[in-house]
Amino acid sequence: MVRTIMGSGRVLCLSFALIWGCTGSDDASPVPPAVTWHQDIKPIFDAYCNDCHQTGGIAPFALDSLDAVRPLANLIPSSVLSRRMPPFLAAPALRPLKFDQSLNDAQIALIIEWVDLDLPAGDPDAPGPPIELERSSLSRVDRTLEMPTPYTPTTAPDEYRCFVLAWPEAATMFITGFNIIPGNLKLAHHAALFIIDNNSASLVDAADGADGRGLGYPCFGSAAPPEHQGIPNKLLAAWTPGGGGLDFPEDTGIRIEPGDRVILQMHYSVIQAAGESDQTSVELSVVDSVPVNAGNLPWLDIGWPSNPESMLIEAGADSVSFEHVDDPTLSPLLGEFAPGVNPTEGLLLYGLLPHMHKLGTRFWLQVERDDGTVDRFFEIEDWDFDWQGYYLLETPISLLPGDELRLHCSFNNSASNQPLVDGAAREPVDVMWGEGSDDEMCTVSMYVHGIATNEVDCGDSAPANAGRFEVTFDTSESLRNSDALDGEFIGTVSGAIYVASDVSFMGPNEGAVPVADFNLDEVDLRDGPAGPYPIDTVLPAGEYQFLGYMDTDSNRMETNGPDLNDPIMIPGIPATLNCAVQSVTVQFPLLLPNL
Repeated sequence: MVRTIMGSGRVLCLSFALIWGCTGSDDASPVPPAVTWHQDIKPIFDAYCNDCHQTGGIAPFALDSLDAVRPLANLIPSSVLSRRMPPFLAAPALRPLKFDQSLNDAQIALIIEWVDLDLPAGDPDAPGPPIELERSSLSRVDRTLEMPTPYTPTTAPDEYRCFVLAWPEAATMFITGFNIIPGNLKLAHHAALFIIDNNSASLVDAADGADGRGLGYPCFGSAAPPEHQGIPNKLLAAWTPGGGGLDFPEDTGIRIEPGDRVILQMHYSVIQAAGESDQTSVELSVVDSVPVNAGNLPWLDIGWPSNPESMLIEAGADSVSFEHVDDPTLSPLLGEFAPGVNPTEGLLLYGLLPHMHKLGTRFWLQVERDDGTVDRFFEIEDWDFDWQGYYLLETPISLLPGDELRLHCSFNNSASNQPLVDGAAREPVDVMWGEGSDDEMCTVSMYVHGIATNEVDCGDSAPANAGRFEVTFDTSESLRNSDALDGEFIGTVSGAIYVASDVSFMGPNEGAVPVADFNLDEVDLRDGPAGPYPIDTVLPAGEYQFLGYMDTDSNRMETNGPDLNDPIMIPGIPATLNCAVQSVTVQFPLLLPNL
């Protein structure tokens, strides 16, 4: 589940080892202590801790007075020294992050000194100046969505529930900012917003209340209903206690279509407010159009969800790592998850939401540039599922064509790192990719937009209201060299072209008819791209999707289609036709999994 750091993140300020000190003096007159509660420590706690640690907040105890802090003093030093509290997992940041709510080294030293001095109070009539943290906010509210009725969570200690919020607009719109307003701060641990497109709307509508527990449906790793894991759900935003709203980067927005559903995913912490209810609302800023389309692009090996055993974490293994490296400008997921984003000249990365489950231990991202330089720009050295969050970069990262982005996730499936089940640590079992609480994931959602403008460049051709495609085929080096490939990467390519609006991430919509088809012999991708191949059909200017496969084992006449481990095309970035002859590159991103 999701925890954002966009908004204020200073939370649950304390945990756990005893460091007591005492001071004394042989002088007859007392010397004022160097560090006191009212002058030095309370301003830190007010700024970084008390959004959660307040009366009526999500935390199990308040830290808003010296009397409240004294019984917990032995928990302070190890908590702040380890940076478990406040739980800003990316601290210390490799690159500056907006709304960084972690304590700096000087603040940690001051807190430790205060504990060593035996918690001196100081003068309550001369308080220290407040600490003003940078806080995010939503500058304008255009639409407000709300849970239709209150919901009372009952699963302790934590419940994950998704609520379907109908989208009221009848035209394409762009969301440019958000704010999540919990109805009960004692319950709301964190929240996230997703978009599920209109092709899958009936699935979430049917799941809403189907378990007999009132509003919504259970959800954990994503916003998809349990019976329909795998349907695309696009991250929109995330929130944690203390977090404000947020305007997306200037001139950018996330597209939402008529009939889409906004899914509010709530993580409820039930222990402090058993029997109470919540009715959270969502504020959004929206516009009819934006200069630059943006979206949250998932970054992962798409072979993991299609073949979960390919991310096997064996029982008892204390150190297992998985990586995915590829050129993000070629991602087949851009078209579905970041519609309208033009990656041809590269992408700008503004924010990211890392995601693993409860066996995760370490996470990092690095760009490996086409010129050979390596830039590790984000890292979490001590993963904590309960405090994962959304991080915004002070300066966006450029991802240029030819650059590769490496994702790294480490896991510990030994007996020492098992989640609790009914109060007891679970016995280690084999774990693989999946969206359930007993599964694991290794992914990151990245807020990106294209560097390119939308100007038409037809090369040696010319802009036109109708034309034909000239296609070059390619694949990634990892797929080109995959041991699972059935034969060499050469064979007949068969497929069809569809109008883009007739295709979703799951394939052609019901009743969709291709506008052209093709069969191309001996397409050879063993050493690199192949083409261009002319497609003779003249089509109206517009956006199209190429779907098809390569028959690498020469049995298409017998199977009448792709078989296991044939390279396949999947819906990705639509191919735009606006030239008399339109050159496009079509990728084979995946081998047909065993479905």
